[in-house]
Amino acid sequence: MSARLASTTASLRSLSFKLLAGLRRAARFIWRASITVVRLLLLAFLTVLVTAWAISTPKDHPYRVLDPDSRDCNMRIGENGNYASPAWNILAAYGNAENEAALKDEAGRWDTRFQCAIQRHEVPVPRADDNNRSNALGYTLAFLEFKEDGEPFELIKDPHQLFTMNELTDRVSYIERRSWKPITQLEALNAHLRSVEKRTHADEFGNAVKHSNYVIVFVHGWRHDASIGDGNVTDLRAYAAHVARYLRDRCIAGESEHCGREVTAFNYPHLRRGLPDLNRA
Repeated sequence: MSARLASTTASLRSLSFKLLAGLRRAARFIWRASITVVRLLLLAFLTVLVTAWAISTPKDHPYRVLDPDSRDCNMRIGENGNYASPAWNILAAYGNAENEAALKDEAGRWDTRFQCAIQRHEVPVPRADDNNRSNALGYTLAFLEFKEDGEPFELIKDPHQLFTMNELTDRVSYIERRSWKPITQLEALNAHLRSVEKRTHADEFGNAVKHSNYVIVFVHGWRHDASIGDGNVTDLRAYAAHVARYLRDRCIAGESEHCGREVTAFNYPHLRRGLPDLNRA
């Protein structure tokens, strides 16, 4: 009887040691797994933090706020109602790459001119000579950039130079003289769209063709902006040229309502706070 009791006691003691050893191993495993999870979470946090710091776009930093009427831009309207300077075809020579054009053609001041809030571009037709620009595919590229509070950015007179208050009140085509408020990208865009609707041209039969707007609104993607060389802006230019080609083909095909249409594509920001009211200007 005593031998059987001793055997049972020894078995229970052995089982207890095994259970205790199993619990210790489980505790060590849970502890090591917890440390591993914490390390992975910390690594993921640091990765997100470094990524956000390294490739985030600056806040309240505009890229295309140069006044369209400045000497470096090509939007000034002459006395005859037409543009005083030709559209730019520089990007056709550099594969639609702004950075490459600015780097390789320094004499053209493209690093400055690409900062214009509104720009006229064209894609020359192959085999067209220098005097036959009417066959080129033309479009207007505009930019709307907004501050963190949702207000549009003001235009600047020249790089790093703001307008004086007297200069602002002289710009009656954009603002009312008594308003004394900055000229913004939004007001410049609205002024451009209104000017398009005032233009006409004569077709091959001498008939007057009234111009109208064909507007493309492009909301750029996350972690993109209006900076020179941005891929989304590059894609928008290509799409605008395709639309200009489509409208020209429709006009040639006899759809007269497309003959006077001018393409204006504007780059619109990706905003978490919602879209600003475009009717404020």
